[in-house]
Amino acid sequence: MLLQKIKMQKSKTAYEAALHLLKYRGQSTYELRKKLKDREYPLREIEEALSKLLHYGYVNDLDLAEDLFNLYKSKNAYGDVYIHKKMKLRGLSIDRHLTFDEEYAAALIIMKNKVKVLPALKHNYRRAAGILYRRGFQGSVITSVLQNLRISDF
Repeated sequence: MLLQKIKMQKSKTAYEAALHLLKYRGQSTYELRKKLKDREYPLREIEEALSKLLHYGYVNDLDLAEDLFNLYKSKNAYGDVYIHKKMKLRGLSIDRHLTFDEEYAAALIIMKNKVKVLPALKHNYRRAAGILYRRGFQGSVITSVLQNLRISDF
């Protein structure tokens, strides 16, 4: 079964394999290049496939970056650092950033919900700050939110 699958993959061109990957979700040129290299397609064939995909508009890193940024922003669950880190992992970058007010609003909602579920969090500043830090919020946002909600170690 596995041998058949490998043979079937090798019968596809790099272009066909890339199209197959694009059926499932938007891919950046970085991701496609990496996945095609992992499948041992020749570098020249990979570059030709990517060129063709770019020409036909099947791959557009700028649009994908914009869509991803807006998706993460709309979730109101992550800070600017987290969003840009996730995008970098996919080989994307964008010049847009969350404003202090946008981050503050998202962090405030998160902490209010966390405190409802874990009331002891009101008296554990480090743990509360860690929750927001791991979600990529800036230190100034974390401090402001925790002060607003009167979260402290006392």
